[in-house]
Amino acid sequence: MTRIAWHRVYGAMLRYWYLVRRSFDRSSEIFVHPVLDLVIWGVTAVYLQELFSGGVGLPSLVIALVTGVIFWNIIYRSQSEVPFGVLEDLWNRSLLHFFISPLKISEWLFGLTLLGVIKTMLTLLTAGIFAAILYHFNIFFYGFYLLPFLGLLIISGWWLGFFITGLVLRFGTGFQAMAWTLSVAISPFSAIYYPVSVLPSWAQTIAYALPTTYIFEGMRQVIYQGSVNPRDLVMSFLLNVFYIAATAGFLYTSFKHRLKRGLLTLD
Repeated sequence: MTRIAWHRVYGAMLRYWYLVRRSFDRSSEIFVHPVLDLVIWGVTAVYLQELFSGGVGLPSLVIALVTGVIFWNIIYRSQSEVPFGVLEDLWNRSLLHFFISPLKISEWLFGLTLLGVIKTMLTLLTAGIFAAILYHFNIFFYGFYLLPFLGLLIISGWWLGFFITGLVLRFGTGFQAMAWTLSVAISPFSAIYYPVSVLPSWAQTIAYALPTTYIFEGMRQVIYQGSVNPRDLVMSFLLNVFYIAATAGFLYTSFKHRLKRGLLTLD
């Protein structure tokens, strides 16, 4: 039987441990995701306890949770199209090919965001069909009320995607993990499955600075009370306008910065 040289085992472990230390992709799997899961579902459990003690019916609760899941998938889909498009071109070494053509960055972004909208609609349709089959819940029943929130969700995904893409263009693929984790990182503060009121005060401050919070708060009011709070729509819209202007500017300056250094230097 071959003896194991433990110093070589240690050397192999150390080599990959250095990768974990230097890569947010790998370290987030160890630390960030478990903490976020505990926070989200821990706070959700507290909220469910309050709901049942307050006499809220199970059907309304199921509808609110299922709608939260569907809506969050819409944000993720609209957020991911632009950064994933950039990363795909970087992995295939084809990003340079786009920009030696007359293609403008605005045209490139418009194409990606338009494709993202199409994919988002397909995601919504698929999720709506399965929600009807599995839970006997027709999300399209609320269509007229939820349409404004759907549009705001897509815009929220855009500025998240612009910010991630700006980071990748400026600093390289070391920030590619943000394409998967940024939306997850803001999810505990976005009140997807529970109201902002169950969060601690410091977390509420962060929550009210996010347009996604007002979307999910407004969505629950539609389900529980059958009405739309105009304040939620206005606040989400204003914050979305601010964030999309800021992140689009950041993306544009990052792109110009990368052009000066050369697209071939991006890895």
